[in-house]
Amino acid sequence: MTSGILYINSNSGTSAVVEGGILDLDGGTLTVGNSTEGDLTMTSGTMDVSNGILNIADELDVSNGTITQSGGTINIKSYVGSGHGSSSAKFEMDAGTLNLTGGTLRLNGQTTTSASSNPAMKIASGVSVTATSSHTTLIQSNNSTSNDEDIYIDMNGNNLGALTLNLTEQEVIINSNVTLNGNLTFTSGDISTNAYTLTLSSSSTVSGANDSKHLNGTCAKTTSSINSFTFPVGDGTRYRPITLTPAASNSNTYTVEYNHSPHSDV
Repeated sequence: MTSGILYINSNSGTSAVVEGGILDLDGGTLTVGNSTEGDLTMTSGTMDVSNGILNIADELDVSNGTITQSGGTINIKSYVGSGHGSSSAKFEMDAGTLNLTGGTLRLNGQTTTSASSNPAMKIASGVSVTATSSHTTLIQSNNSTSNDEDIYIDMNGNNLGALTLNLTEQEVIINSNVTLNGNLTFTSGDISTNAYTLTLSSSSTVSGANDSKHLNGTCAKTTSSINSFTFPVGDGTRYRPITLTPAASNSNTYTVEYNHSPHSDV
């Protein structure tokens, strides 16, 4: 598809299935699902998005195959309203290859049913992931503020490119270690890492952090530079950035966490 508008609707949750072959979007707008539901299911084959807009009303479920995004926009849970969709992960990939080299992958919400087990994005550890700094994952709810939800991300150790947060009064919670190969942008909302670590690559920069939007948990930075770097950390209420200047230009990974508690000797 190179231009125009195409709607694929059905009366069931699964509106379209890719079983082999190639779904190629080079322009225009392809919408899967209707105003309240609709999934795109992929069992094999290839989905290639280089331009245009792919709207998926609720879920993208991939049991196997290859997904490549080099441009354009993929909207997952594109349905706008007060609902949270079905009670399962919104973008789940069990096997195959995921190439994120350009464009924007927009995650617009998730279920509130067993939310940590049914995240907005769940990529299995066996998936081969290539994510470059030119690709952006944008987390931004389509619901009204009163119906917004926390957004869980489970990459199972796989990397992401750039990450942008725009969540009013909610936060992104990571369910596994993740490394960003691109920039981290705080527009609105915090990141909570729980027991895990968000690692910034040597080329990653950070912008927008303050008291109302920062990283609550463990943040790491990989660098071989002696230039100073500011970790965008706090405790979810207070932004307490930590600036580090390496003494030598050796390749190292530095890890920090802000703890708003007095030392035991104080």
